[in-house]
Amino acid sequence: MWDFPPEDIITLHSRQFTLFFVCAGAEGMTDEPLIFSNDGELSCKLKVSSVLNRDVKQFGKKYMFDSDDETCWNSDQVRAIGSPQFVLLEFPQDVCVTRMDIRFQGGFAGNDSVLFGGSSEITLEEVAQFFPKDSNSLQSFSLDNSKPNRLYKIQFNNSSDFFGRIIIYSLQLFGYKS
Repeated sequence: MWDFPPEDIITLHSRQFTLFFVCAGAEGMTDEPLIFSNDGELSCKLKVSSVLNRDVKQFGKKYMFDSDDETCWNSDQVRAIGSPQFVLLEFPQDVCVTRMDIRFQGGFAGNDSVLFGGSSEITLEEVAQFFPKDSNSLQSFSLDNSKPNRLYKIQFNNSSDFFGRIIIYSLQLFGYKS
């Protein structure tokens, strides 16, 4: 039997299985999923740059977090909005993001991407730059981040799609509450 204190054990549930694992974060802090659904309510406020044809019932932002491989967030064309695509997450308290897991639709992935953090949209500063592959597989990015922030913005400066669309099937940030 493993000898870990209960606060160091994280449980992830899916429709197929339950997975227990232990993560050690910076300075002895425990990494944990920062975005989760509690009776249909997300643990953070969420905003996206656009939704394809404004069809939130089929392609809305909530589908990045529903653990369903058949649903996704699908952005509109960059030409329709005139700026890079983004996902903005506002937490109820400061959190320190140490890892990001993301799964795109191949052909619709963000290439040159940046994670920003701050206390408001005006005070956002670059936390990390990352370069996802144009792939359907889950991609994990470790982040060298020790500064807690209440607001995080994932900005996709360009896309593998000619029209600049982004399709995300799953997104999760890991870290710890400060």
